[in-house]
Amino acid sequence: MLIYAVNRKTDTGSDMFLNTGSDLAFVKQVFELTLAGGWTQEGRDTFARLIEAAAVFPMFRYFRAYDEVLKRTAGVLAADNELSHISLLFVHPDYMGQGIGSRLIRLAERATTQRGLTVNAEPTAVTFYEKKGFRACTGAFETRDGITTLRMFKPLKTLRTRPLKVNKKGSPGAGTALHADDRT
Repeated sequence: MLIYAVNRKTDTGSDMFLNTGSDLAFVKQVFELTLAGGWTQEGRDTFARLIEAAAVFPMFRYFRAYDEVLKRTAGVLAADNELSHISLLFVHPDYMGQGIGSRLIRLAERATTQRGLTVNAEPTAVTFYEKKGFRACTGAFETRDGITTLRMFKPLKTLRTRPLKVNKKGSPGAGTALHADDRT
């Protein structure tokens, strides 16, 4: 069974789950399994620096799919603190094609108070994001620091007006919010 959870930023920046070695290792592992081979060395080095910085500085809010049976992360989405930009979305290859990325995006959409979401999509992910309602902001890919992306935007029709549900172990200001209706 998979559970989908949101890690909230606290005043001190604690409880950010990529601060743990195992989750940081998950992002690195999935990157190596799925993308790294097609990236330049400069791009791989830039990505490594960004992930290391994310582990130290509380710059993201995280949405996570966790396999309760195998006790491991199946997917993760990181968004900026305003929940207006998807900074990264990774699903482990063992779980691809099961709707995990789609559910993580829906959680981010439900959590945001913004009128839309942006993403800088890696070339192999553009079709996925288009299927989720994202459209290119420009017609051209951009390469910066060795990473090639296409800026995309998805308008959202309504703003979130209800607070996220919080599980018994969490609290409104910290911890993990679990959406029971997002269980599979």
